[in-house]
Amino acid sequence: MTYNNNKSIFEYNYSTYLCFKCTISKYAELFKEGKIKFSQPKIWIEQELIGNKGQGDQLEGVLFATKNKIKYDSKSMECFKKNNLFYYRRKSIKELYSFCLYGLNSNMFKYKTMDRFGRTHEQTKVSKKYFAAFSDIAIKDDYYKVDIKERPNIIFINNVHLFLERIKKYFINIGILEKDILILPVNYVDLDKSFFSNISFPNELFFKNNEFSYQSEIRVVINSLDKNFIEHMKMNNGVIDVGDLSDIVDIHDYYFEELLFDKCDNELLYNLPNPEIVLLDSFSFSQLLNLYNNLLNNRLPYETTKEERMYMMTGIEETIKKKYNIFISSIDNTIYISNVKCSYEELFNLT
Repeated sequence: MTYNNNKSIFEYNYSTYLCFKCTISKYAELFKEGKIKFSQPKIWIEQELIGNKGQGDQLEGVLFATKNKIKYDSKSMECFKKNNLFYYRRKSIKELYSFCLYGLNSNMFKYKTMDRFGRTHEQTKVSKKYFAAFSDIAIKDDYYKVDIKERPNIIFINNVHLFLERIKKYFINIGILEKDILILPVNYVDLDKSFFSNISFPNELFFKNNEFSYQSEIRVVINSLDKNFIEHMKMNNGVIDVGDLSDIVDIHDYYFEELLFDKCDNELLYNLPNPEIVLLDSFSFSQLLNLYNNLLNNRLPYETTKEERMYMMTGIEETIKKKYNIFISSIDNTIYISNVKCSYEELFNLT
């Protein structure tokens, strides 16, 4: 089998709606502050070797595999045996700083349902297998026995484009060329039989074995072995600081059941691992307006009375007035907004 032709490999006909990442609570809070830890393939390789398969992968960055051992340049390449195959890998690939996320992509929504209004919903799910791979806690009862700072959490990144732009900006500001900041989804292929690839360095980091396809990874790989850059990353323990991310990041408890996603029109909903009480004044302007519109048009996913909807709409009107000094009202299913002292683009970016 041969993997080649970069152009066809790295063309995608889908979009990514959001990303998320598993970590523990104390690191999740740091992430929300903008402190993002990059790792290296050599660490992922070691993780599988010490028994943490899923978090790690011994085949990271392999370039080709053969049934019989062949001659290779031992100065630049390394060879190891696994499952009756000899794998070959560039030594330098193990040093590249990288960052991984789960990417929720548009082509994952393969199930369809109809709601009480006759609208079509597309659905998908993330299996328990994914969450089990990143935590040693097997059952929910044990979760609450762990110190709160050490509990596993899920970080949801709700604006993928803005998040990745902030990462790019950080690296460009410290001297990395934009062309060396590679951001791509991982391709899942069969690495359990002999294969050859002639893709250019470091694109082998965007190939993983089919058994990891449930991880749906998006990777950021910094293609630089510059000594000053490597030293900078080592001095900071691989952590970069992109500034406050609280406007685009949410943190939730860990999932011990499937994570379900439901998409209808421009709305994306997902189940929470536990019930949460969220105050209206923590919502952004666009979130408040969207909820107001759904109440006005009786578009909530569950049944409500007119009186219940009116009560909630009044609460939203009061919250918007108090928080932004903007007035919102409705007449005959039309929403009116007044006392706006900024552009509408700025308005819908208010946090």
